[in-house]
Amino acid sequence: MPRAAFFGLFPRSEEAVGSACEVARDVLLEPVEAAAESPGRWEERLEATIGALLETVREEPYLAGLCFVHAPFLLDASGPYDRAFMETFAGILQEILPKAKGYPLPRYSELAASGIVAIIARRLSGGEADLLGDLRGELTAVISIPYLRAEAEG
Repeated sequence: MPRAAFFGLFPRSEEAVGSACEVARDVLLEPVEAAAESPGRWEERLEATIGALLETVREEPYLAGLCFVHAPFLLDASGPYDRAFMETFAGILQEILPKAKGYPLPRYSELAASGIVAIIARRLSGGEADLLGDLRGELTAVISIPYLRAEAEG
């Protein structure tokens, strides 16, 4: 659909952008939510979830760019990324991360989600969406460190 026709469907341009962001968010989160519900240990589910996001961003860089690069400027958002995406993604990570003495760390899933999305946004801005798949293992390892240490001390 041509941009002018899309914007013509809404009384204000902010509503058009908001609607586009909502669609982009749904496309990005669907495989992430499915991966989070997959069977396996928490580490496997975490890696599958991060991998699903990275793969979806690689396949849909324009939709991801809307949520992670452009939305804050277009919507005058209070944060650097689409707020609804960040809240949902952090909640998904919170559900995956193990529950143990002193864990999950307060706000750790929010920190992890923000870090992952910051890296994605930087790669998208640099036209490097095709390189995101290489980060799956590294991002999983970094996020897992405090939990693996707690399990080892356990």
